[in-house]
Amino acid sequence: NNYMDLSKENPFVMPYTGFGYSEKKIGFSFGLESSISQKINFSVNFNYSNWKDAVLFVNDTTNLLMNKFSVVQEDYDLMVLSTAISYQHQDHILITLDGKYNIYNMQTGISPWHKPIYEIGLRAKYNIQDMFLITADVVAYGNSFARGYDSLNNEIEIALKPWVDVNLGAEYRISKKLGAFLNVNNIVATKYQRWYNYPTYGFSIMAGVNYIF
Repeated sequence: NNYMDLSKENPFVMPYTGFGYSEKKIGFSFGLESSISQKINFSVNFNYSNWKDAVLFVNDTTNLLMNKFSVVQEDYDLMVLSTAISYQHQDHILITLDGKYNIYNMQTGISPWHKPIYEIGLRAKYNIQDMFLITADVVAYGNSFARGYDSLNNEIEIALKPWVDVNLGAEYRISKKLGAFLNVNNIVATKYQRWYNYPTYGFSIMAGVNYIF
C-alpha cells in the first residue's frame, strides 16, 4: 500500500508513511457472459477473496474536526456477487445497468469501515456524429459503517445511510484534439456522507475546455 493509491480511494486520508502490505491469500472467481441479441449483453459473476491486513479507513481522532482519515488493517473474507446488462445501438447509444453486492466476514468481528453493502449504477451515453457526446449516470450505494466513540470513549458503530447521486454531462468536440465540456453533478442535491464527517458537495456545475496533445 502507498499513499498515492490510498488517496485515489479516499482523498482525505492523512499523508503519512508506514502503510503495511495487504496480501490476498486466496482468490477465485467464476461467471457467465452471454448475448440476448446483437444489441443486448449481460453478465453474472461471483468473486471470493481472503485478505490479510486489508486497508480500512477510520476517522483520525487527533484531528479536531475528525474529518481526516487514518488507516487500520484487518483480515477478512470478501464475497462479491455482481451483474451487468448493456444495450448498444451501433456507436451512438450505450446504456448499462450494473450492480454489486458485497459480503464481508471480518475476522475480528468489527464492521468493514466505510465499505458499502451494495453498489448500483445506471449509465447512458449518446454520441451524435462523433461531435456531441451526452452522458448521464445514476449511482446508488448501500449503507456502510464508520468507527466512532461514545461519551465514555467506547468504540461504537455509526451507520451511514444509503445514497443516490445523479449526474449529467455534455461534450462538444470542436476538433480531434480540442473540445469543450459541461458537467452537472448531484442534480437532486442529495446530502450524504461517503466518508463520515465529510459531507459531499451539493448541486454543482463544472465547465471547461480540454485539449489532447
